[in-house]
Order: sequence, then structure tokens, then C-alpha cells
Amino acid sequence: VWGFDEKAVAVLQNMRPADESLIFKYAILLGDKALGKQTEDENPKKEDDKDSVTNRVAGFICKHVFTEHTSYVTGLAVVGKEAGFGTTYLISAGWDRRILLWDLEKARLHDVFRKAELKSTESEELASDGIIMDLTYSVERNEFAYASSDKLVYIRQFSNKGNEMLLSAILQGHEAEVTQVKWSSISSKW
Repeated sequence: VWGFDEKAVAVLQNMRPADESLIFKYAILLGDKALGKQTEDENPKKEDDKDSVTNRVAGFICKHVFTEHTSYVTGLAVVGKEAGFGTTYLISAGWDRRILLWDLEKARLHDVFRKAELKSTESEELASDGIIMDLTYSVERNEFAYASSDKLVYIRQFSNKGNEMLLSAILQGHEAEVTQVKWSSISSKW
């Protein structure tokens, strides 16, 4: 998970040169903009405007590495707070055929997909017979779908509990692996 180191960005935004006379030397070359003054033809600067170059470049770091998958990760979907949960979740899936649910705000594994009807064994965590090629989420239906190399697309209800991710439908008809699935909000269909 990548993000900004807010402390480092704040330091850079407030940084002043060791030699204050440099500010005035650059002001001669760059005009009043170097002193923070604006010309009459410029729009007035809002107080909440931030240095966009600093925000885009400085302080962008790898904040967390999630390592629970045992093979390639091929699908990621974010479930935001607008879905009615108290945190932001990340659903991940991949070649290990597992679906993992991460709490992004706490930066930890929250739960793992499990079939509700089975007792706890490793094989029950497998969400498909083939590797999972893609995964996406529909906020309108609170569902996520994933495409698999077993020629199927699986649709499940999203839940923050791994054993409550119930299967809603299986889409079949492809004669080879399915590599991608998307939700169309225009037609309200997978």
C-alpha cells in the first residue's frame, strides 16, 4: 500500500533556505512569485491550496506490504466507507484461489473467505476451481465478482465476515479462461 508520509510533506512545505538572502536573489530572477506575492492578473491563492508538486513527489512511500497470499495477486477491489462499514476494506484474490479481506485503515488482514457450511480446513478457503484472474466490486449491489481460469465468473455478496460472503450467482458460457469482469453502472449488469 503506497501513500504519503504526511510528516515529511509538512517539513518540505515549511522548509526555508538556510540563507534567507537566497529568497531575495531568486525573487529578482523569478519576480514577485518567489516572495509569495501575486500579480494582478493571477487568481488569489486560497488558504487551503497546497504545493501540488511537493504533494505529488515528496513523501510518497510504501506504507505497508500485505503478504498473506501464497502466489500472484491478480485482483484488487476497494470497499469504501460509503458501503456502510466503519472502515475501508481491500478485497484481494489471485492464483492461490483465495479471497482475503484487509482493513486498510488498520493495515492488517481482517478475514479470509470461508464457505459457511464447512468446518475450518485449508481447502474451504478456495473460492474457485481455477486461479482467479480478476476481481471487482459493485457499490450499487454490495457485491463483488471474480473471473477464473475455470471458465466461470463468480458473484458474491460482500460482507466483512469471511463466512458470510455468500454466492449470489455463477456466470458460465465461456469455453476458455475468463480474464476480466466489470460492473456496468449504466446497464446495472455484470
